[in-house]
Amino acid sequence: MKAPRTEFHLEAAKFFLGYLTSSPSARGPWRAQEEDLRAFAFYLSAFLNSAYLCRNGLLREGQQALQKASQNKKGAGQPVKEWLETWVRKLSPDDTAIWDFMYTKRGDDAYHEGVELEAQSVLVPVRPSERMLYYTTGDDVRRSAQKHYFHLSGRSYEVSRVCQQYLTLLERRLKECLAACFN
Repeated sequence: MKAPRTEFHLEAAKFFLGYLTSSPSARGPWRAQEEDLRAFAFYLSAFLNSAYLCRNGLLREGQQALQKASQNKKGAGQPVKEWLETWVRKLSPDDTAIWDFMYTKRGDDAYHEGVELEAQSVLVPVRPSERMLYYTTGDDVRRSAQKHYFHLSGRSYEVSRVCQQYLTLLERRLKECLAACFN
């Protein structure tokens, strides 16, 4: 079986994660204050929604595939549902925390006031070609940038890292489900 919609949403999540973790000048996970800070929230929202559709779409596509192949349509998709539930129960405590946390964050984004983030201003080196655009501190040319954090279990975690861990879980789940349920 293939899961084209699930795979599409997984690719979309990867796409939006790319925007969360890089900036136009490829400076890594830093976002310049001069850039539109709302863009970070837009990309995070898009990532969360694509990941949610990937998460839920696998069950739907798996059930449809099994029902299509079965003479007895009623309940034919139950093995996929059971496999997915078992997969989640077998996650490590750290992975379970991320799995549940990101599902909650998507709900916060979709149904409440949005995702609560902490932003910290930090000084980061800039490339020599950008020297004239920023102020200097000592011998180094630096610029002020924002780094975004989630709060999970009383600790702060960089948003892009948590999103990457969640994406890795989604990829693993898709691969393992297809191998276990459709080979």
